[in-house]
Amino acid sequence: MSELGWSVAPALGERGRSLEADGYSVIYVGWDECVRAALALDDAALPEARSAVKALRNRGLHVMLLSGDLAHATQRVAVAAAIEKAQFGLSPEDKRVAVRRLRQEYDVVAMVGDGLNDGPVLAEADVGIAVGSATDLARETAAVVLPRGGLWMLPWVVDVSRAVRKTILTNLLWAFGYNLIALSLAVLGLLQPVLAAAVMAGSSILVVLNSLRLERMPDPVPTPLSGGGEAQSTPDTLSLLPVAAIEQG
Repeated sequence: MSELGWSVAPALGERGRSLEADGYSVIYVGWDECVRAALALDDAALPEARSAVKALRNRGLHVMLLSGDLAHATQRVAVAAAIEKAQFGLSPEDKRVAVRRLRQEYDVVAMVGDGLNDGPVLAEADVGIAVGSATDLARETAAVVLPRGGLWMLPWVVDVSRAVRKTILTNLLWAFGYNLIALSLAVLGLLQPVLAAAVMAGSSILVVLNSLRLERMPDPVPTPLSGGGEAQSTPDTLSLLPVAAIEQG
């Protein structure tokens, strides 16, 4: 407003600075080249955010809050969600740069976001994750979309992805190992065609059975809240997102 040359009453300006110092995001409203009011917006972390962040840490992930809000507002949400590292005042491009830097340090970065401006950074991350209440752009850009109020499912998504990756590596190791041994035996004339076909069928069955073990994974269970009970779905509120979760290796 000052850059536009609009007048701001001293009392209103002081009130706005006081609200910003208390951790609120302040929007000034005016007309006829005069600021008439200040709106204070409060960013509230989802009830299950703190437990979800703790569960991610227990799985060896580092969690960082990337926010376009001012320092006090960002810090208050970070404290509520038990996030130790936070960056504030970031534009969409600044968030992309932050993700690139994190990738250089940790190799793999997953980004969780729900805002209209989170589309570019969700695309920049190795894995983009949008919550169910996210904007259409964030949902279209993300590789994974959590259901509405499903932030508590994030640790379970990590468990599933790790189990799938382990299964893939196991199947590949078995397939390459089998073919290497079978090819060597065939070259030496020690493996008959009929026996080779039977062993190949058995190898395929083992790969399928190993993959079916993923069905034994438990369904996601709501993370207990710090005050007891279970995490419940909440209305559309401004949550702790976007968060960058980094897994090394």
